Amino acid sequence: MYINTFKYTPKDVSCQLCTEYVKKLGCTALRCPWLAERIEAGVVGYREAVLETFPHERRLFQRLNLLIKHYPGSLWSNEQHERRMQYQCAVQGYRRRRDTNAYYAAMYLLTSNDDIYRRTANCFCKDGIEFGYDCTVSATALYLLKTLTENHIIHEDNQILPCCGHFYVPDKELQNVYISGCDNGIDWTVKHNGSDVILVLENGTEVSVPLEEYQQEVYRFADKIENYYKSCSPKIIPEDKFKRDGYIAFWNEWHRRRNT
Repeated sequence: MYINTFKYTPKDVSCQLCTEYVKKLGCTALRCPWLAERIEAGVVGYREAVLETFPHERRLFQRLNLLIKHYPGSLWSNEQHERRMQYQCAVQGYRRRRDTNAYYAAMYLLTSNDDIYRRTANCFCKDGIEFGYDCTVSATALYLLKTLTENHIIHEDNQILPCCGHFYVPDKELQNVYISGCDNGIDWTVKHNGSDVILVLENGTEVSVPLEEYQQEVYRFADKIENYYKSCSPKIIPEDKFKRDGYIAFWNEWHRRRNT
């Protein structure tokens, strides 16, 4: 395997070497065809990069000039922005097919603000950035209801967003159910701390939420799942005793925890 370590220098990207350059006229191109290479060589300033990147439209030009005028001297919004992106780059590692300019541009935007980053940190993965995820939402709702009164430690129990969750094992009283599935899923820690709930994501991001606010969001999510379930065609209760008991225990636990 050969790793390309070539890097453009100012000498390599001299305008006099460009095919669009005419000795007596200078550059004859409407827009620089080698902007990326010149940026890599460090010979392009902020003003030129902005004006060359966006279309030459009069109304947009006025806004771009205002942006250039107030340029603070760094592309980072603050030091935290830079640290967040560097952290994500270190965590995700290098993948040639994934690490395109578009990928890094999206990462730059998603790490620019702390609130946005907290909401999207778990979207970064080995294949890129995934905002959607398929999971068994009925099991998720029950797991979230359980976290209203119990701590949940990441990877020590079922994932809160399980890929599979259709095999129910009821207890003898049919008041609680164990849901079995595969090992795939997304998980995080939920810990109670007085009147707050602490959420810890897989990447270590930690956020504290008032218990009352957390409870309202969990109830809202669980109610949406149950209302959708009720809007579907009537369910046929399984004739098999084990499956029937599992189904009954599931809803018994759900309604007990929802109405606590």
